[in-house]
Formats: sequence, C-alpha cells, structure tokens
Amino acid sequence: MRGEGEALAHWSPTGAAVELIDRRDDGMTLLMERIRPATTLDDAVADYDEQLAVTGALVRRLHDAGEPSAALPPIELYAQPYRRVLGDEVDRLIASSGPPVAVHADLHGGNVLLDGDRWVAIDPKGVRGDPHLDIWLLICPQAPTLPDDPDAARAEMVRRIGVYADLAALDPERAAAWARLVARAEAVLSAQSAFAGWPTRLRRIAAALT
Repeated sequence: MRGEGEALAHWSPTGAAVELIDRRDDGMTLLMERIRPATTLDDAVADYDEQLAVTGALVRRLHDAGEPSAALPPIELYAQPYRRVLGDEVDRLIASSGPPVAVHADLHGGNVLLDGDRWVAIDPKGVRGDPHLDIWLLICPQAPTLPDDPDAARAEMVRRIGVYADLAALDPERAAAWARLVARAEAVLSAQSAFAGWPTRLRRIAAALT
C-alpha cells in the first residue's frame, strides 16, 4: 500500500493522477484532493477502443514523469504471486526490461476518473519497473470477450494491443508478452473470482497471444 502514495507523489507534476496532499502513518494514510464529478471511464465511455485511447494516453503521461523513486516497491516484489505460478518465465521477462518507470499496474476503466474536463488515474499499485506491465485494461474483466475463432481472437488482441501501445508509447511485442504472462497467471490466481467467467476469458487471451 505504501507504493500508492509514492507513485502519486512521483506523478504530481504530470497532472495525470489524483493530487496527493499529505501522508502519515508511514505512508499508510493518504490525504488526496476530492475529484469532481469523479465519473469513471467505465461509466462515461462505453466504447472499448475509446477506453484504450484514453487510458493509453494517460499511461504515457504517467510514465513520462521520469526516474522513479527507489521507495517504490520493485517489480520483482509485485511479481512474486506470478512467479509462484509461472516460475522462471517471470524473471526472464523482467531481466530483459529497459529503464524502469513508476508503473500503475492496475489502470482500468474503474481507476480512471473525470476531474472537470480531464481524466486522472487513481488507486495505483505503485511499482518500480518495466513500463509494459501497465496492460491491465487489456485483460480486465470489463474487456470485451474475444471471438470464438482462434485466428480472429488473435487478430483482435493484436489490434487492441496496437491501439493501446501506440498511445501509451509502449513496444507492442513487450506489451503482448506481459499481457500473456499476466493473463496466464491471473487465470490461476483468480480461479475463484467473483467476475463470472473471467478465468476462462483470461485463458483465451493468453492463448490468443501464444
């Protein structure tokens, strides 16, 4: 949880995240600005491609904040649950990363709010590491179901990643690699998810990116 305050403080100059006013209790209690009207992206925008565009542009602004604070939890710590499921595959992907940024790691349509006439990010995990980990919108429960046909499913995932990666200034291949890894791991870790059918959809996403 301390990563949330560290990330918000780091992003403050960008205006792309909710403003952090103060912290106490070793970073476990945060005072943030009140956002109005605070409409979520999910509620305001039904079109998924438009959600990809809004969130991708927001991710780019967050990542442009510069070198992240060493106080942010490292990606290796964040990825421990994935490592238990996928083993060395996680470490190999992390090892091939470029310069680290402050990663939100949970940016979906419920964590993007309307503040006046601008969109801002809230509720980050706050991770120091590969920017390509910021792909949650591509695999979240609200993402549209992929086509049944495997070739059509792959084409659609590649298209979605291309739209998102272009606006987020990410490498599409690395974004796809992280989306596949996270989808495979979360399909196991979320087996008892309250989102009906989500583990099955995660497996289909991973298969489409294989």
